[in-house]
Amino acid sequence: MTNQEILDLEELIKNKALVAQFMGAKVTYPYDKPDKNIIKEGNNSPLFYYVDNTSPSLFRNMSHVEVKYDSSWDWLIPVWSKINNKYFLEDWQNRRFNDYVANDVVDLAFETIVIFLKENGNL
Repeated sequence: MTNQEILDLEELIKNKALVAQFMGAKVTYPYDKPDKNIIKEGNNSPLFYYVDNTSPSLFRNMSHVEVKYDSSWDWLIPVWSKINNKYFLEDWQNRRFNDYVANDVVDLAFETIVIFLKENGNL
């Protein structure tokens, strides 16, 4: 794994954690200080614990690999619904997300949600 791939993976893990926390998950790391070699080997992946039925999976303790906000509509649509119910969104924001759904580009929809959450400080 190259350094860039490690950085990309770290960013993906942070973004998944941001969305998971918004959805009510508690996110913990096995080690206090992330080590690039540990992340590279997958040993410092955060663990996601959903305290109620906010996860689309029957399992409540999951690694970042099992958390599919970046690749599954089943995971991402409930996030967008929660954002829609909690915040007033502009028409263009809904249209953009709906375009992503219509064109089946879940990764861009995930990115849009991450940007929205970061801009609105919703941890």
